[in-house]
Amino acid sequence: MLRQEIDTDLGRVTNLSTLSNQGGNSELYLGDLGSTQVIYKQSNREDAEKRATQEFENLKNISLYCSSYVPTPICLSSNKLGIIMTYVKGVSPKILTEEVSTAMIIFLGKLRDLGAISESQNLFKDATDSVIWDGFGIDQLKRRLKIIVSSIEPRDLILLKPIREAITRYEDYCYQLQFREKSRIVLSPSDFGIHNMLWEDSEVPKFRFVDFEYLGWDRPEKLVSDTLLHPRNLWDSGVSRRFLNDAIDLYSLNLEYLQTLLNFSRLNWTLIGLRRSLDKGTISSDVFNLAQLLENFPITNVQSVENTLQGMGL
Repeated sequence: MLRQEIDTDLGRVTNLSTLSNQGGNSELYLGDLGSTQVIYKQSNREDAEKRATQEFENLKNISLYCSSYVPTPICLSSNKLGIIMTYVKGVSPKILTEEVSTAMIIFLGKLRDLGAISESQNLFKDATDSVIWDGFGIDQLKRRLKIIVSSIEPRDLILLKPIREAITRYEDYCYQLQFREKSRIVLSPSDFGIHNMLWEDSEVPKFRFVDFEYLGWDRPEKLVSDTLLHPRNLWDSGVSRRFLNDAIDLYSLNLEYLQTLLNFSRLNWTLIGLRRSLDKGTISSDVFNLAQLLENFPITNVQSVENTLQGMGL
């Protein structure tokens, strides 16, 4: 529903119009705050106030150190349900090219450096769905499956058999692993890819990054594996390997742990996609296709992370 005006402590946002690049969980509007063109963003989830407050604080803290890479946060709406930020004119890339990959690594480097500053330790919370405490993400997978089970007809539960078996195999595999130290913890955008990037076409063209409601502390191996396997990240030929190698250098990644979390991310994105399909009423056909996808899951006993990616079709 198109909003006419939004009240803030700094004045009223007027002349609102819906933006075409709507987020999956948010409503985005272009408007005017005085003489400044702004974006108004409000989550369509029940916890909209929490999400708006979290993103505003994250964006405010990031912009202190990385102002040229993100929109400038201006204020929250008076009802605390939405965030007002500067408007960045641009378009999201359709394909993840070398240029896009380089921009992503540069920004991740800025976040890494920000996270290394002692003052930042108290500025950010754990990222949404981080694996800081649940190192292999097993509890997260089981929680997602439980939500799916509660949402389908009893007669369709048999369709989830390949998913259940894949989670069990992954859990059994993880219990055999022993890492003395998985990795350090870094600032992660959590939901990172071309869908949250804008190419700003100005005198000095550059990328801007948006959507930081999920940002926080996490393990870099999860950030990298999630980014590599994100369904909306369409990699140009060979670019996923370049991103991987750059990320290994950037974070000094634990490669054995990364291989394990690549398996986690593959299954996690599968469950997320399945939930979205369930909302659209297409669970039967999707689960049939997933049975073959997960037949050889998890991919283990390979010589390198590159081989793991190859086994996953990247």
